[in-house]
Amino acid sequence: IFFRMHLSVATRALCRAAPATAWRAIPPALVARRGTATAAPQNGCLQGKVALVTGGGSGIGTGIAVQLAKAGAQIVICGRTASKLEDADRMIKGLGASCTAVPADVKDESSCNKLVQDIISQHGHLDILVNNAGIEGPGACPMEQLSASDFDDLFQTNVRSQFLLCKAVIPHMKERAAVLKAEYPSFEESAKGRPHAGSIINLSSIAGKRGFNGLAVYSATNFARIGLTRSLALELAPYHINVNALLPGIVWTEIWDRLADGMAKESGGDKMTTFQQSVEALIPMHRPQLVEEMGDLAVYFASQPNVTGQEVAVDGGYTA
Repeated sequence: IFFRMHLSVATRALCRAAPATAWRAIPPALVARRGTATAAPQNGCLQGKVALVTGGGSGIGTGIAVQLAKAGAQIVICGRTASKLEDADRMIKGLGASCTAVPADVKDESSCNKLVQDIISQHGHLDILVNNAGIEGPGACPMEQLSASDFDDLFQTNVRSQFLLCKAVIPHMKERAAVLKAEYPSFEESAKGRPHAGSIINLSSIAGKRGFNGLAVYSATNFARIGLTRSLALELAPYHINVNALLPGIVWTEIWDRLADGMAKESGGDKMTTFQQSVEALIPMHRPQLVEEMGDLAVYFASQPNVTGQEVAVDGGYTA
């Protein structure tokens, strides 16, 4: 009952929430290692790799880009809002890492193709694709209140974008696989050499593991993302390309900032207390998840060539 009450309050707030016009400061208590970071890379496991992170201008996308940069990767972030991209670009470069910010519409095929080709032309290769871009749609409401346009927008942003960018990078990664096959011609050499032609990381959600009342279409896009990930992992495994899905739990991002603000106004409390109560009601570990933790898992996926076809939730035990 407590779970349903908090989820109901949250989703009603989401329905009423207006689009964010500016990124509000992340509460200090929810900042992990960002304040202690000095220079990139930290461990160098991705040294020399080039990573594209869609939706990299804020929230989880920025968190993933930062952790990839700390591991040594050269970063390209894309998104629709120039000001957010500029802020993220400045943050990553402040770590001593390489970053390029590119405005792009990931729902458009020609835009996706140009984005990938420009990266390859500039850097010579593209090793890591993080399909992070996504939207929550109009929020929780009965199915009959959604329009066909709402449905199309959710699937185009959350699923079509992943399809388009995977389609754009796969030929390039397969070309590298052919080179690696020549470098590691025998079974023994391949086993010891751990060839890795590329890594694709698709963001999904805990809403892709179980249904949510009032979020049928949003949940359906996340189930679709997992299905895409599993099937593509099998298709690309012979080419030494690993494909995995990352499922965030409750992470303090623009979406949750709006949710907590709306919930606090409804209850008469303050925003952070309301957020804490929601986390403690839903998450067994009684703490929120951090964007840096999403980035840590992305680094693992990108550096482990034998891990593929997996969907891993970073959710404090919510989907246990």
